Amino acid sequence: MFWKQKKQLLIYPENIKDFKIYQSAVKENFDSVINDKNQKGVYKSDINTYNTTLTSCNCAYFDVNNTPCKHMYNLAIELGILNKDYKLTNYTGDYKKKLKANTNTYVVVDLKMAGSYYETDEIIEIGAIKVKEQEIISVFSTLIKTTKVDETILVSNNITFKMMSNAPTIQKAIIDFKNFIEEYPLVIYDAPLKAKFLGKAMFDVSEDLDNPFVDILSLAKKEYLLENYKLMTLINHLKSDTDAPVTHTSIDNCYLVNYIYSDLYQKNLLKEPSSPGPNTTQEELEAFKILSSMLTNIIGTERLTYKDTGSYFAVLINDNPRKWICRLKLGKKRKILILPTENKQEEQYILNDLQDLLKYYHPMVEIVQKLII
Repeated sequence: MFWKQKKQLLIYPENIKDFKIYQSAVKENFDSVINDKNQKGVYKSDINTYNTTLTSCNCAYFDVNNTPCKHMYNLAIELGILNKDYKLTNYTGDYKKKLKANTNTYVVVDLKMAGSYYETDEIIEIGAIKVKEQEIISVFSTLIKTTKVDETILVSNNITFKMMSNAPTIQKAIIDFKNFIEEYPLVIYDAPLKAKFLGKAMFDVSEDLDNPFVDILSLAKKEYLLENYKLMTLINHLKSDTDAPVTHTSIDNCYLVNYIYSDLYQKNLLKEPSSPGPNTTQEELEAFKILSSMLTNIIGTERLTYKDTGSYFAVLINDNPRKWICRLKLGKKRKILILPTENKQEEQYILNDLQDLLKYYHPMVEIVQKLII
């Protein structure tokens, strides 16, 4: 089924794949006849007649895409299954301003949403904590007044309509939030999704979301080897004796996300990629390229860095000298690969050429896996 209705609350389709089609269903004046009892509609154009139900239509769009067409959306609106009384915008959700350097001054943000579609679903709670030099200096927390949400979603987040009755509207809350975050970088769990919700909410009040952001979820996937990357899984991995709150309000989640970010911050995960030094040779850069290609499935290449000390060329994780994968001494007469051993010693191997690095794939994989645990 494309649509569902629960407890007389109007909710949106579970799978809006083309928001522009939905906009057409709202804006266009259709020549149609709607049969409420059978939930069918007949839509006429200058050329064709389209027989439409909530699950099918004989128009070309549905035939090709097998997703709701404008006739199906309009039928759902006419039958009262969908609500068209929300502001249509041109917000694209194109928000990709990622932070490129470590910072100890930022705002952690968490949202509760009525669903996962920023075009139609609403924010129901915002939480944020402002951190300056790793010290929390202020807190922002608010519910959002709305009725366009399934009650089961509220229950799962320990929220009731009564609690929301005295809350500010999203327009008021988002302005207050904008003033709170100022120009601070934003630290967010699942930032690509939540930044879109924030961006659209600001767009609707003629504001812009210009702050750079750090996505904790994507960084955690690169740093930790876990069965899943749910927020509490990450917390339990980092802090087995955690006294983390069980209510999981947005503000509670902010404290948890801040704990994870503090761990990642110590590992300097957001440092700029390595750049060649004055003595770095083309052969060393070629070796780094080969090693990056070898290890790309084990560790993201953006986490591989190098350091040219002059006496050797080291390949590191996150630019951390204590997490070195290998060292290379590429002289004109002899090429040497150095690998760390379990007892913090070193083993040296003679290379005939750079392609010999491929022979040491398995030892290097073991080294990387130990370093990222």
